[in-house]
Amino acid sequence: MPMPDLICYCLRVEKPAIVDAIEAGCSTVEELSARLRVCTGCGGCRSDLEDLLRFYGEDHLPGGAPAAPALKTVPATEVRPPLK
Repeated sequence: MPMPDLICYCLRVEKPAIVDAIEAGCSTVEELSARLRVCTGCGGCRSDLEDLLRFYGEDHLPGGAPAAPALKTVPATEVRPPLK
């Protein structure tokens, strides 16, 4: 999943540590916070943490259910008219 390696800027927590925690069984932002202290500063990393949980965490949830519904991708042309 493409995103910067540094996810939690406040505590300098990088993506590999978060993925390891998800693979070890963390399935919510709160569990990641308890384990790694992420999302306990400004909270700006919450959406990235939720994305990582959706992407890496499906196998770790009861019944294999996704952590949250997948987000719909909207092409940029639907959001605003093209620049001329």
